[in-house]
Amino acid sequence: MKTRLLPLLVLFTTTVSINSQDNMDKIIHVWGGVIYYEKSPLLVDQDGNIYLTGFFHDTVFFESENNFLVTVDSSDSFLAKVYPDGTLAWKKAVSGFAHEYILDIEVDQEGFIYFIGDFGGTLMIDTAYIEAAGYNDAYLCKMDPDGRLIKLISDEELHFFKMAMDGNGQMYLIGLAKGNQLFNFAFETSGHDSQGYGAFTAKLNSSFNADWVISICDSANLNQPAGSFNRAVITDSFNNAYISGRVNDDTIQYLSKFDPDGNMLWFKSLTPADSVDIADLFVDKFDNLYAVAGGSISKFNNDGDKLWRKEISYRFWTYAVDQNGYTYLIYFENWGSLDGFMIVDPNGYIVYDYSFDKIEFHQLAMDADGNVYLNGLFADEISVEGKPLNPKRGENFIMMKLKSEEMIGGLYYDGTNQERNFSLYPNPAIDILNIETNISNLHCIEITSLNGQLLYNTKTEDHTFQIDLSSFQKGIYFITVRSRDYVITEKIIKL
Repeated sequence: MKTRLLPLLVLFTTTVSINSQDNMDKIIHVWGGVIYYEKSPLLVDQDGNIYLTGFFHDTVFFESENNFLVTVDSSDSFLAKVYPDGTLAWKKAVSGFAHEYILDIEVDQEGFIYFIGDFGGTLMIDTAYIEAAGYNDAYLCKMDPDGRLIKLISDEELHFFKMAMDGNGQMYLIGLAKGNQLFNFAFETSGHDSQGYGAFTAKLNSSFNADWVISICDSANLNQPAGSFNRAVITDSFNNAYISGRVNDDTIQYLSKFDPDGNMLWFKSLTPADSVDIADLFVDKFDNLYAVAGGSISKFNNDGDKLWRKEISYRFWTYAVDQNGYTYLIYFENWGSLDGFMIVDPNGYIVYDYSFDKIEFHQLAMDADGNVYLNGLFADEISVEGKPLNPKRGENFIMMKLKSEEMIGGLYYDGTNQERNFSLYPNPAIDILNIETNISNLHCIEITSLNGQLLYNTKTEDHTFQIDLSSFQKGIYFITVRSRDYVITEKIIKL
């Protein structure tokens, strides 16, 4: 499963602005000849270990002058594992002569690390040495939890874009390929671009053997699928795979769903208002699907029906969605200026908007406890935990962890230690559900289905309220009471 997902996290419809790094804990300071190209992937695994990647020249230092890496040629990539307390576990250079990029990374439940990238010239990881046949050869690498290389493969007729991992430790890779032989698996595709590349999706086991390789264009019976391109992939709790992409140079943009055996369950051709080149996909605990584009978020149910779309006046740099359907994103107004951090609730409302001083945050990740991690560049003295932190020679990057509860003044509510300003009865209910609350201001009451569809909502200032459930089908639902400073969600059963 994607480790970017979180357990239930309840937030409040309150907008706050944070203008100091005093609301964060420093995890690790990295400096030297560092260049974080575009979106160097960042990940936190189920145990809270952090996997930090980047692109550097000359020398890069990790928290101490004694922990460093030196490039083989003018520039290399690095992968570092950092324990939850900020202690550096190990660091690893992905070296060679020319370029070596890390494009995406995943960690399985046993702590084994998988990452994809491309390189030109040569690729060196530990004792493995590969010469590129072309300018951009794709590679797939597996390491053990201690950073020791287990397996490395590459191919000049491949381009990898994204990867995902399901609950069984199976990998899903999307990219472009020439020919019809991939991972020792023969497959057919009728559509190629002018250079002979066709889009593929592959399901691999931990030994890199393919269970299946498919062409979405062929599965969907699309005519003239030249220039097809898979953009994003994610798996759900049933190990189904959701894939987004585009066909015929953006003539068609789509969402699709496949079962674990590679059979297409549905294919949705998106309208221009729904697409805008989907950059990433996420699922929540109800297996609702969230599609994030450059300046919009769309929510779909697991049948591919659109529930809502939210346009935001900023461009997104990086983003994630937790298991309760809250979207976290770093946004900017102008290229080269990363301005803030925003949270959008499961109904598409902006509930938090943070701005930062003197740091351009580049990456975002989350751990299994709902903590948010940010990684960014700073050039002047900043204040962290009330103490000054001065930049060292070269470029300076910092990994920080948000003090979420302190930032919002104790408004977080996790539902495990419930205050009794909200009660409902009877539960289970046959027809009438009674709600009692001591909330004195206007509050909203919502009922959603298990797949996140909003079925009922109303606003009231009354302390007691009744809802007629007679029109509801028998089953389980979620009821949420939301006010200016209070939000709680509970499960109800309709008999």
